[in-house]
Amino acid sequence: MKTKIYFSALLAIIVHVMVKSQTPVSLALNFNSQFTLGGNSQKLILTNENALLELVKQSDDLSLSLQKLRSGIRTFEALRSSGLEKNKLIEAANLVYKQYETKQIEISELTAKISYERYELNKMTIKALKNGIKDLDVLDHAESLMYDSERALKMAIEMREEAYAEPSNSAKLGVMGNAEEKEYTALHKQSETINLLESGKQNIIVHAFAAK
Repeated sequence: MKTKIYFSALLAIIVHVMVKSQTPVSLALNFNSQFTLGGNSQKLILTNENALLELVKQSDDLSLSLQKLRSGIRTFEALRSSGLEKNKLIEAANLVYKQYETKQIEISELTAKISYERYELNKMTIKALKNGIKDLDVLDHAESLMYDSERALKMAIEMREEAYAEPSNSAKLGVMGNAEEKEYTALHKQSETINLLESGKQNIIVHAFAAK
């Protein structure tokens, strides 16, 4: 009797979490790998970052539910039970795991969108900072960093396109993880470029005051 009560309570919790984790429009089904670059604002990035936090929370809830289901399955196995209740838990665990993988894909997709929006904003910042800098060494170094950044982003886009050709969500997530690393590299190289150019601007100001 206790086992049946435990089983019913466990399934009730799982169903509740699965319903909560549903999003109105699944990014995994409607994502366009040809990202639209340009025209994005800091406000849009903030909105997407808040949405990302919600997706991460939903993913964490699914992960916790999966742990509870697997714990329940182990309990039935310890009791040497192979009845209907155990089979239902296994089916529920498989379903939750699929939802968890889908949620991870949504997180990766939105992370990419944020990265590309920030990439475009950084490009505008870099263009503005380059104005007025005459130091050829600084400009050459900046160009080299920007080339590395653009190359990394191009590789990330290609990897994400490859990910959607993978037959399983697990395989997709593996390739997406590699793409995320390249997106991080692209933004990091931009950050180095901005720091370099800001330093160059500061030198111009210092020299201008010294000349007075």
